[in-house]
Amino acid sequence: MGKAKTLMILGTEYRIKYVDENANILDGADGRCDFWKKEILVSDCRSWSRERMLKYRNTCLRHEIIHAFLYESGLAYNTDPVNHWATNEEMVDWIAIQSPKIFALFAEAECL
Repeated sequence: MGKAKTLMILGTEYRIKYVDENANILDGADGRCDFWKKEILVSDCRSWSRERMLKYRNTCLRHEIIHAFLYESGLAYNTDPVNHWATNEEMVDWIAIQSPKIFALFAEAECL
C-alpha cells in the first residue's frame, strides 16, 4: 500500500488508502467508506492485470467518494427510512459508473 492521498469532500478531509485485496478490513468488499474515520479504502485487486485493476479500482473509488458526498451533505441521515435512497448501493453504483460519461458530455457541450 502506497502513501495515502487525501481529498476534501464538502469541507471534510478524507484519506484514500489502497489495501491488499485479501485484507480483512474490507470484509469481502472491494471498497469501503468509513464516515467516522474519514477514510476511503479501496482494494488493489493485484491478482488482476494492471489495466483491469486500475479501471475497476477507479470505479470503486468513485463509488466510495459518492458515499462520502452523500454522508457529508447530510443526505445519508435524512433519507427516507424505508427506501434509504441516499445510501442505496444500486444508486451509488449508477452514479459512479455513469459519471465519466456524463462529465465527458458536459465537457463536449462546454457546460462544466
